[in-house]
Amino acid sequence: MSIRNKKEWVGNSVFLPIYNNVYWRNNLNIASFLIITFSAIITATNEDVAILYNYLEKVSDWGYFELAMYTNCLSFFENNYLSFNLKDTLTQFEKFKTCYKYKLVLIKFLINSLILSFERGTYDKIPELLKALYAESEDSDFMKGRIYWKFFTSLYHAITGDFEIDNTIYIDMLDLLGYENDAQNMKDIEQSIRNP
Repeated sequence: MSIRNKKEWVGNSVFLPIYNNVYWRNNLNIASFLIITFSAIITATNEDVAILYNYLEKVSDWGYFELAMYTNCLSFFENNYLSFNLKDTLTQFEKFKTCYKYKLVLIKFLINSLILSFERGTYDKIPELLKALYAESEDSDFMKGRIYWKFFTSLYHAITGDFEIDNTIYIDMLDLLGYENDAQNMKDIEQSIRNP
């Protein structure tokens, strides 16, 4: 079945059937993949979030799927839960520090966390997230993460009143490098934050 747009799924729960089905319960890696895939295009119910929460709480040693699932489903959780779990999540990532694919998910986690913090107006964890993103993007292989760090740092300073920086340079840089989707994403983020 193909998903054409989010409207087809709004109000329809996809997580519950996945977890209630015996096949999916026995194949959590496939279920995790489906959750990660659908999380961007559906609206989760409270029951769906409870299922995700319970699953993640039962797994004490998160692997790639748990970290990727949590990274892609951050918006389903409340601010208190995200804030409470930030240090533990970073610790889970730390165990895989030398693994390239985990580092990519970690950078995505930090970027997603920053986006969510700005969207929700919860700025208390932003300095910690920016510090972690800076540290994780020191290697030039993760240059896109460093561009996001610079963008979010200047946006944070503009919001807190420290100083104003023109973010078009970072947006233009991504555009010039061929990352049109990322450039558009930055434009959208900045627009939504500056003009709520």
